[in-house]
Amino acid sequence: LEWAVVRAIAAELAHPRLFDELVAMADDDKKAFLINLYNAMTFHGVVTFGRRSSLWHLYCFFIAPAVSYRVAGAQISLDDVENGMLRLQPGYFEAPSKNDFFCRSSAGDAADYALQRGLRPEALDPRIHMALNCGARGCPAVGVYSGASLEEDLDAAA
Repeated sequence: LEWAVVRAIAAELAHPRLFDELVAMADDDKKAFLINLYNAMTFHGVVTFGRRSSLWHLYCFFIAPAVSYRVAGAQISLDDVENGMLRLQPGYFEAPSKNDFFCRSSAGDAADYALQRGLRPEALDPRIHMALNCGARGCPAVGVYSGASLEEDLDAAA
């Protein structure tokens, strides 16, 4: 793919009209969408910002809005996709307390939370770990996932 096509697809994802369609997807389709989104965002971030290992860079890359997409009108970071949606971290999409030192990029935005909660799969699937590529050398190879073949694809990845 040419870089301009990747950027155009990322821009198309931002349109709020996609909200109902995304949250209505079947569970395997949601998982496949989120895995592909995470891997695309990581690739986009590495191409744009490069790879660095400082704690500040890692925070900005995964949690702060440096590497985030607007999806169906909601701001979504890599951390939102991985920990809030795919890993189903309890309390992730609750409003942070004012004492929280590090806040997520989308913290406090009700519209963002509606999409993020709507995209969460019903149950945690530990095989997802083997499908996510965070840009490190030791990460699994990037694959493209489809809801129709997700079970077989995740079995193969694990």
